Amino acid sequence: MILKHWVSLHPIYQNEVPGIFRLPHQKAWEFFKGWEKSGAHFHETIVPFWEKIMSGDTSIMIVNQFINRIPQEVIQTVGRSNIENALISYKYAILAQKPYFEHHRIMPSQPLNAEIVSAKKFSLLVQKFRISKPWVYYAQTPFHVFKTMIFHSNLSLYYFQVSSRGNWFSELLRYTCFSIHSLSFLAFPFGIYLFRKNRFVLFFGISILLYLFYLAFIQRGIEERYTLPVLPFILLLSGSVLRHLYLRIKSRLNY
Repeated sequence: MILKHWVSLHPIYQNEVPGIFRLPHQKAWEFFKGWEKSGAHFHETIVPFWEKIMSGDTSIMIVNQFINRIPQEVIQTVGRSNIENALISYKYAILAQKPYFEHHRIMPSQPLNAEIVSAKKFSLLVQKFRISKPWVYYAQTPFHVFKTMIFHSNLSLYYFQVSSRGNWFSELLRYTCFSIHSLSFLAFPFGIYLFRKNRFVLFFGISILLYLFYLAFIQRGIEERYTLPVLPFILLLSGSVLRHLYLRIKSRLNY
């Protein structure tokens, strides 16, 4: 609780603070989360939209540029006109908070009316996409997010991707890290089962599984920093699984 207000899981959204992280941004992100696995792609779409309107550009061109970054399947599902209406209402919501932003003034504790209208229109888009594409929304997209979390997260170091890209040593190191990272996440559930009699392992293991489910199914658009706090425990437990298998195989061979 801060200043007698409960802070949500996403404290970047504060009604009193002007800027891009307002209620319409939150609802627009919920719309994108129906199909989008990358939060970076969403911000590459919405940040220029917000900046251009703040600078005084309110032409229909910026709406079209925004829509062009949305997959055609999504546009056909929810309707281009519905997306246009949501973005136009978002434009008015941005303009409504512009005086507060430019003069560095605190905003009211409740969202502005224009922001509420915009948020409702994005919520309708979310509802329409969810009903029309339940498999994509509830299964396909979370699976892609989970796959990205396992096979790409914590592996995008500048050293690997730019500085020494193509160097045989860095490539060997990159693939080694990739293998360890991927196998650790895949072996982790087996570790919970193998060491389930240990209450410490069981408690933290199930907690981490629930956290990973939250990231893939609810949060989506994950970044490396989201899985980094639990990575040491996953690596340790997965290493214990490999050691357990090694000892089992060794004992059978000796027998």
